[in-house]
Amino acid sequence: MVPSVTYGVFKYLIFVLLSKSLLVGCKKDEYTPIMGKWKTNEMGNWPDMQPIKDVGYREYLSDSILREYNYNSKTFFFKKYWIDSLLHEGVKAENGSLIITRFTYKFYGEKLRLDFYNTTATL
Repeated sequence: MVPSVTYGVFKYLIFVLLSKSLLVGCKKDEYTPIMGKWKTNEMGNWPDMQPIKDVGYREYLSDSILREYNYNSKTFFFKKYWIDSLLHEGVKAENGSLIITRFTYKFYGEKLRLDFYNTTATL
């Protein structure tokens, strides 16, 4: 018969080995500075910017989902986003095509400036 102390140590070692394999197998989510909620404060042709009324926010989530909320209609609108040298925002049209709007982006402290780059549609 195996002593209870040895059995307890054996259970502990199994737990530690399983925990280590789970920790090694998990990949930490990558963080990008754009993630979080953003409100549009100004619009225009840089540097001629005009203040605008706050009508909602855009929230870039860690799973590449862009959630836009409108205060007036109290509704959400969802898009996909991805970043390389540009910020790409994609939305499916009623006909099934993917409409992608691209922006250049630059951070100024806690502010983000988006400049329209182009829009394309793919089937």
